[in-house]
Amino acid sequence: GDYFRTVSGNYGMSYSISNVMKDASFHNLAKWIPDSIEENYVRNYVSNKMLYPTFVPKNKKQKIIENAVAREAIRMSFKQHIEMNFKKNQMGFLEKLKAIGQDMNKITETFYYEKSQEKKKLQKNDFDLIIGMGGIFSHIDSKKQALITLIDGFHPEGVTEIWIDKFFASPHMGKLAEVNEEVALDFLQNDLMQKLGYHIRPIFPPTKKDKILLKIVINDKETLEIHPNKILFLNEDCQKINLKFNLKKGVFLSSSKDSFELNTDLPIIIDTRKEYNFNDENKALNLFTSEKDNDLESDFIK
Repeated sequence: GDYFRTVSGNYGMSYSISNVMKDASFHNLAKWIPDSIEENYVRNYVSNKMLYPTFVPKNKKQKIIENAVAREAIRMSFKQHIEMNFKKNQMGFLEKLKAIGQDMNKITETFYYEKSQEKKKLQKNDFDLIIGMGGIFSHIDSKKQALITLIDGFHPEGVTEIWIDKFFASPHMGKLAEVNEEVALDFLQNDLMQKLGYHIRPIFPPTKKDKILLKIVINDKETLEIHPNKILFLNEDCQKINLKFNLKKGVFLSSSKDSFELNTDLPIIIDTRKEYNFNDENKALNLFTSEKDNDLESDFIK
């Protein structure tokens, strides 16, 4: 019920794209780029995009660079938003004592804010919906690319549904609502928003790095065992699917319950990574290796 608005005008994909690379550092940007793309090529592309902000990427190299920049812009903007609106160490002594028995409070990020002298708590796994909007999502090649860009930018925890504004038109719905509120709401709900999938990241302590975190039963038939440092893409063909999650002790999704059930026809990413890099994602999701891509050099991605 509370609303927080932050504008990060210094992090964008056109005039301020060089600022993203400067503040993120090339080292962080390089996590999302294969080694076969040289650093000079990346730096030149970013600088030229700043000079010609309406340029649209033409080949896979350029699209990978733009997606990489978008990840870092989202990450830094989200960090800026948290710092401006929330406090991480605002919990009082009595609240800390109460939280000692709640294991999830020890292993997930928690934010606090005050409103009308009332302290409130918000954890990363409380974010159950993320909506991406902007040119990077309106013109992206595939839903998977949009999905992973938002996931890598926000690092959500628990169970999170991911959407995009596919036409980048929702900022105009306020004006349309002044003329016809019913039409604006209908357009926003039924035409603009595109559901991409679910991201599921269990919350677990570092002590479980070599152990099974949970088991997933798919349609009461197949059972998957999920270990740390993995990324798994399910239901790419968007069939009706039932998933039952049985969590091991000390592993959480959205509460202290040891089980969770999901019914959906959306793709699902099961994500237990602590480290993020392009090669793991590209292998798991087949992001940039389609045979249809004629501009993908034969030695570009092995």
